[in-house]
Amino acid sequence: MKNSKSKRSSNKKEIKADNKKVKNVNNKEQKKELKNAKKKGFWKRHPKFKIFVRIVIVLIILLIIIGAGVVAGIMSSDEWKVDKNKLVLSNINTVIYDKDGLEIASVSGDEKRRPVSLDEIPENVKNAFVAIEDETFYEHHGVNLKRTIGATVTYILKRGNASYGGSTITQQLIKNIFDDDDDSGLAGVERKIREISRAYQVEKILSKDQILELYLNIIFMGGDVYGVELGSQYYFNKSVGDLDLAESAFLAGINHSPNNYNPFKETDNSEKIQKRTKIVLAKMKELGKISDEEYNAAVAEVESGLKFERGNTTSVDAMSYLAKAALNQVISQYAEENGYTIKYASTLIYGGGFKIYATQDSSIQQTMENVYHDDDYIISGKEAHAQSAMVVIDHKTGRVVGCMGGLGTDVNSHGLNRAVQSTRQPGSSIKPIASIAPGLESGVINAATVYYDLPSTFGSYPPKNAGNSYQGLCTVRKAIEVSANVVEVKIMSELGPANSIAFLRKLGITSLVTASENSKTNDEQLAMVLGGLTNGISPLEMAGAYAAIANDGVYIKPTFYTKVEDTIGNVVLEPKQEKTRVMSEANAFIEKSILTGPVTGSSGTATNCKISGMDVGAKTGTTDDNRDRWLCGFTPYYTAATWYGYDNNEVVHSYGNPASKLWIAVMKKIHSGLESAQFEKPSNVVTAKVCKDSGKLATDSCTNTYTEYFVKGSLPDDCDGHKTVTICTDTGKIATEFCPNIEEKSYTEIPEKEDTTLWKTSGTNKYTPPTEQCTEHTKKIIKMINVVGMSKEDAIDKLKELGLNVTVETKSSDKEDGKVIEQSKTEGAELSEGDSVTITVSKKTSNIKPSTNVENNIENSNTTVDKPENSIP
Repeated sequence: MKNSKSKRSSNKKEIKADNKKVKNVNNKEQKKELKNAKKKGFWKRHPKFKIFVRIVIVLIILLIIIGAGVVAGIMSSDEWKVDKNKLVLSNINTVIYDKDGLEIASVSGDEKRRPVSLDEIPENVKNAFVAIEDETFYEHHGVNLKRTIGATVTYILKRGNASYGGSTITQQLIKNIFDDDDDSGLAGVERKIREISRAYQVEKILSKDQILELYLNIIFMGGDVYGVELGSQYYFNKSVGDLDLAESAFLAGINHSPNNYNPFKETDNSEKIQKRTKIVLAKMKELGKISDEEYNAAVAEVESGLKFERGNTTSVDAMSYLAKAALNQVISQYAEENGYTIKYASTLIYGGGFKIYATQDSSIQQTMENVYHDDDYIISGKEAHAQSAMVVIDHKTGRVVGCMGGLGTDVNSHGLNRAVQSTRQPGSSIKPIASIAPGLESGVINAATVYYDLPSTFGSYPPKNAGNSYQGLCTVRKAIEVSANVVEVKIMSELGPANSIAFLRKLGITSLVTASENSKTNDEQLAMVLGGLTNGISPLEMAGAYAAIANDGVYIKPTFYTKVEDTIGNVVLEPKQEKTRVMSEANAFIEKSILTGPVTGSSGTATNCKISGMDVGAKTGTTDDNRDRWLCGFTPYYTAATWYGYDNNEVVHSYGNPASKLWIAVMKKIHSGLESAQFEKPSNVVTAKVCKDSGKLATDSCTNTYTEYFVKGSLPDDCDGHKTVTICTDTGKIATEFCPNIEEKSYTEIPEKEDTTLWKTSGTNKYTPPTEQCTEHTKKIIKMINVVGMSKEDAIDKLKELGLNVTVETKSSDKEDGKVIEQSKTEGAELSEGDSVTITVSKKTSNIKPSTNVENNIENSNTTVDKPENSIP
């Protein structure tokens, strides 16, 4: 008591001091700051009062919310309207047809949930759920005001998020039906209003028994299990009608967090299971739903351990990967258009008696299945065999005509569909869509643009070519043929990763991450052009992107179905196929032409992908350590993307590219019997002869030329010409007249793209003409001299002509000069201008033996003279 009085006294003194401070300050700004500080001090000194005020304010808001919810419910707002027809679970099989109208699959509600009527559900199950979830279920009209207020006060005191709790079974049903879970700030308040409004509507539309029946059939029971029937099968391997009291209490008890009570996990959850199940039983006893005897017996069963037995809850019906993908696409769109959760939309579609018309070409799908079930394409790994996925698209319509999501006969469409659900690093297969396509479209490059394909650094990033193999001067066309990494990084450096990502998103790539979305990891890096991505890309999206190139630059969002009809033939759903021109028709054709290089080029990486009579454009992809292998490509008829690797990212050990082997095995078969076809050149695409060394229009001085495609009106300038220089091969410098070993070399100007500060390239010396003259060879060098057999006079004249000093010796006493019989320098020794040579002469010519080297006399002596600096032919 004394402490309380002391505290109040202290508070009064602080308040007086604060008031005095404010009074004594004349400056308006300072006075304002002191008043704010005074307010903060007040709330600090009275925390309980602050909580009280918060509670009052929120309760007022809550009452307004509930009132608004009631009004909205009564007025049945179109925006929040609940369709009675969508609240009925039917169990009529939904049938899937291929593109020709042939039935390829039939699915029922049993595959996702096994609906049971309320009469089939034991009283103990119904009572257990009502007792633990909503004990006033049969009294309220959709919202329990008392529980809602209580949950709100708890939220305020604990300063939680906007998830108010206190939901009734009706409100929980709404949450399970509608995809509306934003609990942040004002959005959370608005969501609560919608939930309350819909709860009131449902209470007006359905009876309490109908609400409970629907609720018990769609609630999440853990894993991939929904509804009490499948829940009972999953945990106890029996129908819900056979559950005893303890088992019923368990099923109801786990409703708020099923996976935390799963008895089949490695974690021992037995203690949590016992505690939670006893709470449910105690509540049932409290509400008079079970007797003391029933309660005690059930508790004893719980304490001795419930007899869990995992049952089979999955369907084994055969269905192609494409049919399953079509079904999933329909469910996703149906959920989005109606505002439903995926799980509820799935329930309605599976058992709703719909007719889904898939895009599957069954002959193509069968071909793919035959290839993918062939053991020849399977490589065994440490833990499992390799996997693969492939998507084939009719790029003119955007319809997927064939799809495989797994390799081998031990996988099925009910498992992981790697074609749609898995994202993997694309390696070099991303180059055509990340750098070439946007580069062409933006005018950063054309097909003939030349870069140095040599070791280069981009700041601290030094990309390498595979096998450290470099082309030197390299056109964009050649870079794709040989998959030159350095050239692609140079293009990306000029283009900018952000611009590349924006372009890729136009091509339907959704898995990329930008710096604004994630500051820690993002794809706005130069390495993205080599396939170094945060999340990777799915085969479906890779196929869709390549299809845009094949479709003359128009992207069409891939679809697995064309329409959905209800039981009476009404079309209730059609695909939303976005169509976007991402490239001009001319640039798309030029890129198609560039992509024929890997297939037909002498150094191509996809030469095994030729199809007789067909133009084929393709690009391989290989990630670090061969963990992912790709082949993406197209013909005039179809586009296909194939991935090969391991689910656990193991290294693929293979001779050749297994993805390209699967790709061509499928594509050859599906093109069999089709008419020969080539990529059609638009009228605004022209050809021109270009210099391979400069990338410009060839002139008479260009010797390394080829014919290239260009968009009309965008031809490059004429080549600046070539400079021929005589090089001293010993020093690499410009030869002098005295250099003994020379060669003529032709040089072009430094490529325009290399006049930049974006990167540094090494090893360019061999492509740049020397500017210094050789300093090692400055005198005439005579490699060999032989004057034996010549007359003294002739020998002296010849030697002096070479700039040598001559000394004569005579062996005979006779002074008459004769012919040279020997010389003092060894034959073949090098002589420099100014050296002295001594010759010995005999007067008796008859004594001279014929020389064996007469043919090598001075007339034929081998002399080498370095040419002066300006000596250019």
